[in-house]
Amino acid sequence: MTRHVIVDFDKCKGCSLCIDICPSDLFREGNVKNEKGYKVIKMTNADFCLGNECLKCVKICPDSAFILPDEKSDKLSGMFYWLGNKLSKNIVERKAKKK
Repeated sequence: MTRHVIVDFDKCKGCSLCIDICPSDLFREGNVKNEKGYKVIKMTNADFCLGNECLKCVKICPDSAFILPDEKSDKLSGMFYWLGNKLSKNIVERKAKKK
């Protein structure tokens, strides 16, 4: 289970509201587009996320594009998500190996 929020790659529309509201200044505009053609926001350093103590990004997001720290990890399977500056593909690769 993670302590920080995770950007849901498929739901994010790159509106940048989370960039403006984050007290830890963790989010940046991304260069990678999702299947819908939106540039997805990326988290620059998950270690500084306040998690459940803050959740301002979760509250302001009009598209519910964040996965909360307390949600089950199985919600992440099959999804690309940002951790640091790299787009993690580990979950998708692990899921493909299980099939």
